[in-house]
Amino acid sequence: MNKSNCFYWVVFAFLFGLMSPVYGDSLNVRSIGSYQFPSIGWNVFALNNYVYIAADSTGLRIYDVSNPALPVEVGKWRTNGDAEHVFVNNNLAYVACAYPSGLQIINVSDPHRPAQVGWCPITGTAMNTYVCDTLAYVAAYDEGLRIINVADPTLPKEAGYCAFGGNSWWCVVSGDYAYVASDDIHGFGFHIIDVSDPVSPWVTSSCHTGNSTGVVVSGEYAYTASAEDGLNIINISDASAPVIVGSYNTPDCAMCLAIEGSMAYIADLTSVQVIDISDPLIPLLAGYYTFPIGNFGIDIENGYIFTPGSTISLQIFEYYGPEGIGSQPQNCSNTNITKISLKCSPNPFYSQLQAVFNLDQEAEVKLEIFNLIGQKVSVNNYGKMSAGKHEIRYQLSNSNEGQMPNGVYMLRLTAGASTAMTKVIKFN
Repeated sequence: MNKSNCFYWVVFAFLFGLMSPVYGDSLNVRSIGSYQFPSIGWNVFALNNYVYIAADSTGLRIYDVSNPALPVEVGKWRTNGDAEHVFVNNNLAYVACAYPSGLQIINVSDPHRPAQVGWCPITGTAMNTYVCDTLAYVAAYDEGLRIINVADPTLPKEAGYCAFGGNSWWCVVSGDYAYVASDDIHGFGFHIIDVSDPVSPWVTSSCHTGNSTGVVVSGEYAYTASAEDGLNIINISDASAPVIVGSYNTPDCAMCLAIEGSMAYIADLTSVQVIDISDPLIPLLAGYYTFPIGNFGIDIENGYIFTPGSTISLQIFEYYGPEGIGSQPQNCSNTNITKISLKCSPNPFYSQLQAVFNLDQEAEVKLEIFNLIGQKVSVNNYGKMSAGKHEIRYQLSNSNEGQMPNGVYMLRLTAGASTAMTKVIKFN
């Protein structure tokens, strides 16, 4: 598979003209600064006044954000494959790459002069990486979790792996466990993997979170960005029996998240959502900022929110509640947001794509495909469909195949007033 988030699973309806919210619509969140470069930003990592972006075909890009109103690009490195995710630890940037798939290790002790240290090919497609001590854990899409020994960063090598049903998008590690966000036709979007023996990791338990593309662990809770299901909060105090204790249905498609203190910051495709999680059982909306671009990742440092995207590739925001306007968290649990559970396969696809979904009631069904600058490249109307489970096949014709070069696309399924978005990859 290639890009982060068939979703993130991605996973995305963003871009100009795809969504209805007004650009700049906000509550307790304001725009501080931005920097535009000619590629897609898939993921961002903020550390010590520097921001590192996995920027697709242009590789790793590094920004000085000591003045967040005027971010400055200070360094860049063209990675071996398309950069999907970056994690920085001890002056080394670990970049998960696709096409070709691998883990690239880059010395960033001098951010102005990054330099490659090592490279390890990855079976599957590297979507994200998390580094702990001398091990790098890689979510490798359809090849599960791969564990790379990076004790010698110049000679990284695979130590072990764990395969499981579904496609892995994101992983984090805490103690003896790796926590993996994935998509699965059966809805198992969260897995806990025992990595106490990195040579022979094994799945301890799984949880129905819907299709998930991001996960963060804090204390006895795991938080997942679960696409059309929004934010899920999972009690992981018993690793053998994780339980969802709270959830928040974000307006669009939750792609990624970051946690700081009692707040969850969610990249919701066309907005940043700030959720008060001080009571995990009752998450509340504390702020948001809406913008008409694809927002695929998020990180936070020193009170500033950093997001990469599909057009303005770095955006910087500040959450200034609870003293600002609209200071009280809002319980939006009664908000009627109708979404569809959607699964697409194969992904990547060559010429034929199958979409599986369920309808609560009879509805007119339409399938649209957009490129990452919001242009519609294909539309198919399927007429009225009854309530229940459906499978539809999208077949490229000679005419529309010419309009779809290899790359990442957003697929939107509309059924009456309900919609679902996901990320798909065309690849020969």
